[in-house]
Amino acid sequence: MSAVGTDVEIMLKDIGMTYKSSTNTDVTALTNVTMNIHKGEFVSLLGPSGCGKTTLLRIIADLLTPTVGEITVGGETPRNARLAEAKGYYDEVGLNVTIIPGGGDIGETTAVNNGTVDFGVTWVANLISANAGGMDLVNVAQVYQRSGLVLHLTISFSYYQSQL
Repeated sequence: MSAVGTDVEIMLKDIGMTYKSSTNTDVTALTNVTMNIHKGEFVSLLGPSGCGKTTLLRIIADLLTPTVGEITVGGETPRNARLAEAKGYYDEVGLNVTIIPGGGDIGETTAVNNGTVDFGVTWVANLISANAGGMDLVNVAQVYQRSGLVLHLTISFSYYQSQL
C-alpha cells in the first residue's frame, strides 16, 4: 500500500446547503461539513438516503454552490479546478480545444452542422429533431442521464468519417 500524500487535495470547511422545497420551505441537506481529503486518499461517503452524500459530491464537482462554507479543490475554487482549458490540460496532450459558451442564438446541433464546432453535447431529443430537419449528425457517446433524458455527444457525420 502506498503512503498517502500530505497535500490537501479537497478542503471542505463548514459547508452547508439549504434547498427550497416545492412549498417554498427550507430543506437542510448539509450542515457544518468539514474535512480534508489528501492526495492519494480513498474516501467513501456512507449514509442513508437523503443524508447529503450526493449533494456534497455535487458541490465538490462544482454542480452546486454551497449555501455557506468554504471549499477548495487542488487549492482553487471548484469552478477553477474544473476549467481544464485554463490549466492547459488540453495543450499537454496535444489537443487544440476552444470551449465556446452556449447561448440562445445558436443551438448545439446547428453549431455542429455548420462547422462552427467539431462536436457538441445535446439532449437526444434535439439530435433526433435536428436529423429530422435535414442535419446529418451522429451520436458518438451517451454522456449523462437524468430523468429519462439522455445527453449525447454529437458530431457531424462528415467529421466522423474524416476521423476513421
